Amino acid sequence: MTVLPVNVDDDLIELLDAQAAESGRSRSEVLAAAIRRGLGGGRLAQTLAAYRTGEEISEEDAMALAKGRARRLPGRARYRVSGAPPRRVVIDPNVFISATITPNGALGLIIRLIDEGTLVPVVTQHLVDEVVYVLARPKLSRYVKPGAGAAFEDLIRQLGEWHADIANPPSVTRDPKDDYLVALALGTAADALTSGDDDLHAAKNLGIEVLTPRELLTLFGL
Repeated sequence: MTVLPVNVDDDLIELLDAQAAESGRSRSEVLAAAIRRGLGGGRLAQTLAAYRTGEEISEEDAMALAKGRARRLPGRARYRVSGAPPRRVVIDPNVFISATITPNGALGLIIRLIDEGTLVPVVTQHLVDEVVYVLARPKLSRYVKPGAGAAFEDLIRQLGEWHADIANPPSVTRDPKDDYLVALALGTAADALTSGDDDLHAAKNLGIEVLTPRELLTLFGL
């Protein structure tokens, strides 16, 4: 992380402190969120909408398309709100892909939280490449226009917290392709990992809480 000296007047300090007290975040976290909004905030949802074809699809079907098989998306969360909501979250590529296909339900709300700077996605180049690759698949052309992946990558570079790719992550899930997500969450001390993937939800003793998109939103009171 790079530290930049910034001159801030007293009125802005008071505003930062008020928002920090209201949200439970630190002054620096509130300022970082404001900067993210200024650089790219509000545009991710708008950009993804521009690349949808308009073909209707449910949230559950979009998640199934994202990974190629049915995924669990319970309508009732198993977690209660306790303390501050997670701020830095590793978001499974299948959530980003599904949100690109449809803004319905929890998927669109997660994108809104990212645009607002309330939720910061913890990402790597490998994670983003996976989103770009899947969005370009012919089976998604019914729902997503060409170029959606590149547009997503451009904006997530502004809105995300970027880290180096995880080399040879430990085997902790029944699907080796998911192991890097757990390693990324643990290695960056992320607040949570959100996914619609049964393989991740079935894993035990990961050391990080794995939430469905709906469960994540419950922690924000949504």
